[in-house]
Amino acid sequence: MAGTDYSFIERELEKAGYYTDRERGTAASAAVLALFAVLDGQELSLEERGTVARLFASLAENDGSLGNQAGPRSEWKQFYLGVVPYGTTVRVKVDAYDTVTGSAHNGLTGTFTSAHSGRCYITYHGRPGGHEHHPNKVEILKK
Repeated sequence: MAGTDYSFIERELEKAGYYTDRERGTAASAAVLALFAVLDGQELSLEERGTVARLFASLAENDGSLGNQAGPRSEWKQFYLGVVPYGTTVRVKVDAYDTVTGSAHNGLTGTFTSAHSGRCYITYHGRPGGHEHHPNKVEILKK
């Protein structure tokens, strides 16, 4: 699904009352954009994308278990570079970014793998590669 037209998705969300701009943005619109970003990173056929969409919709509507598996915001605290050991489970804050491409990272969990030049690097759970974030955009689980 590479080359997704995010402006089309934003327009469709807004038609349904789910705004994507910073002032009126909703968690639902951020979630939809994040799902498209994840699908963009996969090499799925049209049939496979349809299967993923149907499975996700069924699971989300029927058992409600697809919320943030690591817990609500109240279970997270600020990440501090130099204090948190490598290998720690971290999460990009749910409101870390407000752009279309940046907001796709909001709420994603992963493993803190390294630090360089004041930035932290995270390998998201279930996704290849590392992603760089400023430490103030990242949280760790409270103990």
